[in-house]
Amino acid sequence: MPLSAKTVKDRTIKMAENMTSQQIEDINSAPAFSIACDESSDVNDIEQRALLCRYVNSDGPQEEIIELIPIKGQTRGEDICKAVMSCLQAKGINTTHMVSVATDGAPSMRGNRRGL
Repeated sequence: MPLSAKTVKDRTIKMAENMTSQQIEDINSAPAFSIACDESSDVNDIEQRALLCRYVNSDGPQEEIIELIPIKGQTRGEDICKAVMSCLQAKGINTTHMVSVATDGAPSMRGNRRGL
């Protein structure tokens, strides 16, 4: 029996929610994880950061994309740091086990007192 477009859409959304939930559970259960921020632009030239998480679980080393975070206006390190931390908090990711943050070396991201 063929499925309706609505049923396919609903099931796809449910599967994505389940994957995100499992991803967050895996990250939070890891004894340690690291974050990598990579700068890029979308098709409208809006700056964004790809937020990747690296951790180890029973399946071995994992690298997952957490979010693409749009950064409008200035891309100062402080702004990026706030956006990343807000994203992690909104997703319910416990940052107490975060051991490192890597960036792509953009000038706004360097320095021990600036941003990440």
